[in-house]
Amino acid sequence: MEKELNIKQKRVMSYFIISARRLIEEEGVDKLTVRKVAADAGYNSATLYNYFEDMEELVVFASIGYLKQYIAKLEKALSDDMNAKERYRTIYQVFSKACFEKTEILYSLFYGKYKKRLKNAVSVYYDIFPDELGHHGGEILQMLTQGEIFQRDMAIMPSLVEQGFVAEANVEQTVILITRMFQSYLYDAWIKNDERNIELQIQSVMDTFDYIMEKAK
Repeated sequence: MEKELNIKQKRVMSYFIISARRLIEEEGVDKLTVRKVAADAGYNSATLYNYFEDMEELVVFASIGYLKQYIAKLEKALSDDMNAKERYRTIYQVFSKACFEKTEILYSLFYGKYKKRLKNAVSVYYDIFPDELGHHGGEILQMLTQGEIFQRDMAIMPSLVEQGFVAEANVEQTVILITRMFQSYLYDAWIKNDERNIELQIQSVMDTFDYIMEKAK
């Protein structure tokens, strides 16, 4: 979905996205079907395929709405007096909690079939639901519209280098290690059904984050 949408297209897509999100909340992602979403939205299944390539792409769009909860919590957690490392660590701490609370949904969003097209999907989503951007601006808006985690983390690196927390030669490797580390813990929580409580899972992420950052200097 890369072309500019007209008003009708936005409206129809919004119906499908809202229906998918409601059914996910009520029944779970695994129970979601094209027929159920189409019926709930008031259209037939064929119409849905005019707007989304498959159910997985629709789930991506339905999942983007969960980011606003993460962003709202992140804005409260960040403060102007934090240095770059404190800000980066806070981003991962809040992000971890959001992901472990909605593991299957957010794993698919960031690491699924359409991860390379997430930035475009986010752009289209906020074109359809502009009110969900609220008052966000600056750093928060950039994170919202960045899409992929790797891109988001790379955007944070210059300030970490400038303040001496990451050596310039270690930037790319640091981002690779942190983003893949996070994917691994999220994978364990979802696919391997990690039964530890969320706080313990978050602690594992942050312990590994701290270790990587220490080596990144």
